[in-house]
Amino acid sequence: MDLDQGEITMELINKLKTLQADIVTAYFQVHGYHWNVEGVLFPEMHSKFLEVYEDVYDSIDDISEMLRKLNTKAPFQLGDFVVNRSIGEVYSGTSAKDQIESFLNSNDIVIKDIELAHESADQAGEIGIASDLEIRHSMHKKWKWQLSSILKSQVM
Repeated sequence: MDLDQGEITMELINKLKTLQADIVTAYFQVHGYHWNVEGVLFPEMHSKFLEVYEDVYDSIDDISEMLRKLNTKAPFQLGDFVVNRSIGEVYSGTSAKDQIESFLNSNDIVIKDIELAHESADQAGEIGIASDLEIRHSMHKKWKWQLSSILKSQVM
């Protein structure tokens, strides 16, 4: 069964809402890690988590504007983010290693969300949204590479 244009656009909207909710969740997660990291890697991880959360925070607006471009309201209430997210509960301790591993799990979910939204944007003919999603994908892949590299450190 082929979807009509309205159904294709609605599918994209739903994928963007999931992405937005997971980005908001990842933002709070990594910001919390910035506040609470402890141990020998504190200076490096405090700075790295700051770099990541600032980038992730900035992307919330980008995702919200993608939704507005599709003539739909962008969710903004915490309850909406909880309902729409794919990321579940996250690690709440202070170990840098465990924080990195937990964020990497959430980041993998965000990367998958971006890929699914990109596929829907292509189907809907939303070239600009697809292009914006490619930039976001690149950044989350960068965070995955950098944080995975830290886990390989002998200091951990």
